[in-house]
This record gives sequence, C-alpha cells and structure tokens, in this order.
Amino acid sequence: MKERNSKIVGISLPPQVHKKLNDLMKAKYKTRSELIREMIDVYTDSISTVHTTTHLESEELNVGEASLAKLLKAYYDIRTNQDIDTVIVGLGLITKNGKVLIGKRGALDKNIRNLTWVFPGGKLETLNFTKDVTERVKIETGLEVKVGKLIHARVHPDNLTKSVNIVALYFHCEVVGGAEKPGGRKSSVPLVQLRWVKPTDVVRYFTTSTSDEVMRFLAGIELTAK
Repeated sequence: MKERNSKIVGISLPPQVHKKLNDLMKAKYKTRSELIREMIDVYTDSISTVHTTTHLESEELNVGEASLAKLLKAYYDIRTNQDIDTVIVGLGLITKNGKVLIGKRGALDKNIRNLTWVFPGGKLETLNFTKDVTERVKIETGLEVKVGKLIHARVHPDNLTKSVNIVALYFHCEVVGGAEKPGGRKSSVPLVQLRWVKPTDVVRYFTTSTSDEVMRFLAGIELTAK
C-alpha cells in the first residue's frame, strides 16, 4: 500500500473568512486545500522577503519596471478579492541644482488627512510607469522630466480610508525641458504653487509622513550638491 505523504489538518475560520475562501474557490476553480497551500507559500515567501530587505538599509531599489509591474499586478489581484480598492500613485523626486521640487495642493485629499505639500505626480493608470509619471509631472508642473530609478515603494501609512489601499512609488526625475507652471487634471486636485527647496527641508513643508528611504536619498542629493 502506498504511503500517504499529505496530512489532514482541521482549522477553524471566522464566518467572513470562510465566505471569502469559498468565493475564491469558485473564482479560481481550486480546492480548499490548494488555496490554503498557496496562501501558506505566499506567507512564508513574504517573511523571507521582509527578512532579506531589512539588510538593504539605504540602497536604492533596483527593481526593473517590468518586474515591479508584475508584482503590483499580483498585489492588485489579491486586493480585488478583499473588497478593497488599490490605487497606485507615482511621485517624482524632481531634482535640479541640488534642490527638489514640491507642490502645494489646492485642496485636501479625501483619503489622506492634512495632505498639503507633496511631490508632483499622481495616480498611475497603466503599468507603463515611466510614461504615466512623465505625463502626470508635465500636467502638474509644466516641466518635462526624464524618469530615472525607483527610489522607494510603500503602502501609504497616512491613508485613513479602509476602503482604499494606496501604494506610493517614488521615482528620481531630472528636468529636461518645459516651462514651470502649477496645474493639474480636472479629475484631480491641482497644484497651486511650486517651490524648489533644499532636499532635507521638505519635512518643514510636508504635513504627512515621509519615508526614511526617501529622506536618505534626498540627503544624498543635498550632500553631493555642496
């Protein structure tokens, strides 16, 4: 008789989690066991990833745009099964002559409380990040930029709306043309003022949190400009 390699394990689930699991089974055409095994694999992989990234310290993220697009698409697919919208925002860390460009919003944000001064950018409509960030920056600042490396990516911690999850991507950008003029799309809150500031001075203007990775990058820009 062939020895059984798998183990039968009983688990208890809250009603709402049980319903989500059944919905996933129907949507993905998979058994309960298959889904649970996949969830465990995803969880263990994420723990391994977190452990690895804690040793990266201030290094820039050298994730290729195609790879990042796949990761975000997978993240979005997971979120769509959890009754929560995912909004991906691309922000430009636009530098020139040792300074960084920030903009003042014309109104408060409906998801992030007290959002006033920001890095130019906006919601990404496609997975072509370079194209989308270039267009958003042009609309909000009038400037043409060259989008460089991804400096940091994070789930925005200041988002207080439970129905929306905001993923912010920070790209280093360099000015290559255009005429500086604040603005914005009709479907979003426009920028009403632009200001070039010393990179580490952004914390004097921002009323929401700024990640340590972004601040380390800005400090490096400031240091090399001296």
